[in-house]
Amino acid sequence: MSKLKYNLSAAIVANQYVKTKMIIGASNKLRPDFLPAWQCSGSLVNTGYMREQIDRDVKTAFNTATYTTNIDGMYKAQRIILEKTASAAEAHGCGNCGEQSAIAFVFLRKQKTFPLDWMEVDGYAHAFVIIGRKRGSAPATYLTWGDEAVVCDPGRDITAAVRSEAAYFSTRKPNWIYGEIG
Repeated sequence: MSKLKYNLSAAIVANQYVKTKMIIGASNKLRPDFLPAWQCSGSLVNTGYMREQIDRDVKTAFNTATYTTNIDGMYKAQRIILEKTASAAEAHGCGNCGEQSAIAFVFLRKQKTFPLDWMEVDGYAHAFVIIGRKRGSAPATYLTWGDEAVVCDPGRDITAAVRSEAAYFSTRKPNWIYGEIG
């Protein structure tokens, strides 16, 4: 199996896993059962109970973490945010793209699928995972990510080779949040 096919398969499995965990779902998608998701995930006008838990858990973790350098501190902080977000979203069964992509990232890491990048576009308008981004490539330039790079985007229900998502990435500015090479 080629690396691209492996990455695509891993993305599909991760996307399906996230779906099984989203029993309440996203608060930014209107549907008949919108109110429970809004109360759980929150919105622009309220902080949902899941978000409150993430904020508490992150604050506690930050207060107990030790950092050796500013870079080490930034890297550890992003990992803490990723892990606490995934844990709370999975426990509560709700979350928007950031929470859903965090669940996918942690799932893929447990499956030993690497390299992984937690990414966002346009100032946190949307978040997703990239599997197999080429080492040394520019995180802000999707064309450099390589032919094996795959997007795992549970929030949009997309699993595809990055190259096939050119229309999406060419109109947005990707930004790296956190990553692991295995």
